[in-house]
Amino acid sequence: MQDIQAAYVLSFLIVFKLLTLATLRLPLAFTVGFVLVVATLALILAYVETASATYATIGGVCTFAFYAVFAQIWVDGVGQDLGGKPMPMGSAIIR
Repeated sequence: MQDIQAAYVLSFLIVFKLLTLATLRLPLAFTVGFVLVVATLALILAYVETASATYATIGGVCTFAFYAVFAQIWVDGVGQDLGGKPMPMGSAIIR
């Protein structure tokens, strides 16, 4: 069962690493969000492989961090749809 979980998490880790590369031309908030998702998946993979609760705890903290980043992106989108000004999202890494 552990091998199946590791393969499942590893497949998502690979996909999100590629998606992170695709966000380098988007505002920085998107890249930061995806980096936090990758960090979460890497920590959860380490937890599955080692069963160390420390990896699970830090992975949970990273999960709340990427929720916060993507919540800001979502609130910005809703605010702009309702006629508000855009929130600062940072400059793109690659122009």
